[in-house]
Amino acid sequence: MHADNAGVPTGGVARHFRDIYNGVLITAGGFDRDDAMKTVADGVADLVAFGRDFISNPDLVERLRMNAALTPYDQKTFYVQPGMTLEAGYTDYPFVGEEDKGVRSDGFVWER
Repeated sequence: MHADNAGVPTGGVARHFRDIYNGVLITAGGFDRDDAMKTVADGVADLVAFGRDFISNPDLVERLRMNAALTPYDQKTFYVQPGMTLEAGYTDYPFVGEEDKGVRSDGFVWER
């Protein structure tokens, strides 16, 4: 079962379903690293999924493991609209440690 948008990090929708469902429970929606870890540790859910943060952090798993800062996402680049160019978005977010080097995730280096 997937309970989307837990609402509050202390459980929200996932806590409600945990009381009536004993299978694998995945929740998502507005979690940061600490809230996600607490939700799993408290048994509220078996897994916390990250969506938007994965778009702007191609190395999200590594960042969470290292407790590194996340690169903020830009919702305007999530979907291509008529007349939009593909100059920014999915492929130009930096990996951890690249933020100050001017290196895109595809290896392109720009001058600062």
